Amino acid sequence: AEGDEGEGSIGSSASVGLGGDGDSADEFARSPHPEGSAFNILELYDGVLANIFKEGPASALYLGLYEASTKVLFKYEFFSSFPLLAYLLSGALGEFVGSTIRAPAEAVKTRVQTGRNLDSAVNEVFLDEDGRTNTFRAWSSSLFRDVPHGAVQIAIFEICKTAIINNPNIDFDVNTLLSEALLGALGGGIGGFLTTPADKITTRIISNSLEKLSPSDVVQRILKEEGVAGFFDGALQRTTYWALAIAIFLSCYCSFRQLAVPFFL
Repeated sequence: AEGDEGEGSIGSSASVGLGGDGDSADEFARSPHPEGSAFNILELYDGVLANIFKEGPASALYLGLYEASTKVLFKYEFFSSFPLLAYLLSGALGEFVGSTIRAPAEAVKTRVQTGRNLDSAVNEVFLDEDGRTNTFRAWSSSLFRDVPHGAVQIAIFEICKTAIINNPNIDFDVNTLLSEALLGALGGGIGGFLTTPADKITTRIISNSLEKLSPSDVVQRILKEEGVAGFFDGALQRTTYWALAIAIFLSCYCSFRQLAVPFFL
């Protein structure tokens, strides 16, 4: 999966570079703004370079493990009969392992963006006991959101692609850059929307770390303060962002993979 990991890193860098920072998008969507204030799209690009370094290696692992896992699972008749399950499991595994790199990188990035130098940020995250504890807690909380999202987006992309290929009545080339971007947008958008409640819960847990809230505590608080609709606060912005981001990510990945095939076979 060496080639897959390389293209995954490139695809992720392109996605973050063109699509901006997903964290900034979610924060902007939920943060209050003065009435009549203009939307500044450049706010979504705060920390974009740091996010490229954060997402590149993690996304390389995500797609590399995804590709390797699907090859193993499809050797079994059960998963050949239920490909959606194979795609979901492989995507979940890839996202889980990738998150082990993303979480500490996110912690370092956040500290650098708030004024610390790189050395002190790295020391705080990896060497300080409280820093390690907070990073682990943030990582474990984010799994509730990121693993389902990583599973759903790639599964929808793959299952739609397979369905189109296997349907003789559909005349549609799924291997073009535009086609893969459209299918990626579908997967990313649906994945983003379905995980909006998990994102809301995760954000509350991480942003109120001193209270040491459990997921059930946050769920009860949201229901009490905002009702069921509160779980989908920012759903439109999150869905739009991830539709665009995954469109860029997967179309770039598939394109670079096709170019790299002669070099890795």
